[in-house]
Amino acid sequence: MATEDEKTEEVDDGTLTADDFVYDDKTKKFVRKSMSPELYRQQNLAAQRRGLTAAGLGAAGEVGQFLVGLQTLKDPAVMEARRDKAQLRAEMAKGPDLLTDEEKSARRQAAMAPVQRQAEALQRRTEKIAASTGQLGARGFLEAGQAGVAQARQTALDIEARLAAEDVAREKIKKQEDAQRQGRIDSINAMLLNLRNENIRRPLQRMIKSAADVTGKALAYAPAKSIDTQIENLERLKVPPDDIAEVNRLLATEPRKGRKKLKELTEKYKDGPPETEEKKEAASEDKKPVEVDVGFKKADEFWKGKKRGDGDDFRRWARSNYPDDVIKADRMATLDASGNVTSAAFKDAWNKYGEEYLKDKQSRPPGRVPSVKEIEAAKAESERDVGFGFKRSVGGVGSYDTGDGFTVIWNPAMQEFKIVNTDTREQVDKVPVTELKESDEEFLVNLRKMAEQEGLLK
Repeated sequence: MATEDEKTEEVDDGTLTADDFVYDDKTKKFVRKSMSPELYRQQNLAAQRRGLTAAGLGAAGEVGQFLVGLQTLKDPAVMEARRDKAQLRAEMAKGPDLLTDEEKSARRQAAMAPVQRQAEALQRRTEKIAASTGQLGARGFLEAGQAGVAQARQTALDIEARLAAEDVAREKIKKQEDAQRQGRIDSINAMLLNLRNENIRRPLQRMIKSAADVTGKALAYAPAKSIDTQIENLERLKVPPDDIAEVNRLLATEPRKGRKKLKELTEKYKDGPPETEEKKEAASEDKKPVEVDVGFKKADEFWKGKKRGDGDDFRRWARSNYPDDVIKADRMATLDASGNVTSAAFKDAWNKYGEEYLKDKQSRPPGRVPSVKEIEAAKAESERDVGFGFKRSVGGVGSYDTGDGFTVIWNPAMQEFKIVNTDTREQVDKVPVTELKESDEEFLVNLRKMAEQEGLLK
């Protein structure tokens, strides 16, 4: 009889309950209480290796079978069957072997030869009878000729009937032979289809299934996605620890909000920590222009003790930058390009623009200020440029410099361009309008565009 202890003893039947697992914060997974996280990971990897090895070997076998099947289709017997199929199709494409015109003509001649001989023999016999009886009338000869014609006509009809019957018989034989050839082709097609099914299609289907099994096992045993990489990225972006802790909490409790918060922080800190209000104010202060003391004083004080010509650099600068203000119709009020620093026009211009001049002089590289004449010359030079690589020639109407030693001159009377050497004025070529419009040469295309822009072409 069993004791009390034996009755109450629990038997382990291998059933697992929720109490057998514990949540691991590091791996973010539930693991067996009796199993360390590292052992759990190792067992997972071992199971993954076993599954992938088995599935991989199966897939490799299917690939091998598929490759062998491909070679089967190149077997000499299979290639010979394909050649037989092609030959049978070529024979079926031919027409029936009917009698040719030469053969028909030869048969007609052979069949008509006895009839002609009989007709000639009848003619001779009729002539002999007529000669022996002395009756040389035309009636006898006519009757003999009609009998020969009737016999020849009947013979010809019989010949044509036999020729037609033979063509029909040959067409019938061709149809019977084609039916036999088609049966042979169908048999070859069935054999090739069976070979493709057994050696190509079915192995390919099994290979695809094996590949799907390998992929499925790899995904099934793949470790759960870890957020360690994202957390390390946040730390690398210098995200505050409080924000990182909030992301951890949300991912554990509300994954959707956690992923959203993770994305927001990554976007916010990708270019470095955002600027605080203090940093923004400091940056704005740095961007404010720094007032530099350039030593400006009123004209009487600044130019005290200076001689004539000392202020000419300022004069040129003012005339270049403010010509409408310093160059006036009143000769006495105009700021000349050179003069005394004590003139009223100079003092007025200095008191108004002197400080700006000093700042500009301090910021610009060393060098003199271009004169008004130089500025006007440069402006005139720029106005000569009409584009497309051409400039209006100085003092010439309808004349344009190419910039490489040649000049094109428009001749409206002849409706053509002359191309001359700029230095020697020697003509080197001419281009009619018709050639200009039809050519796709780059120089002539640019010349046509320039001429259209200048209104030279009608």
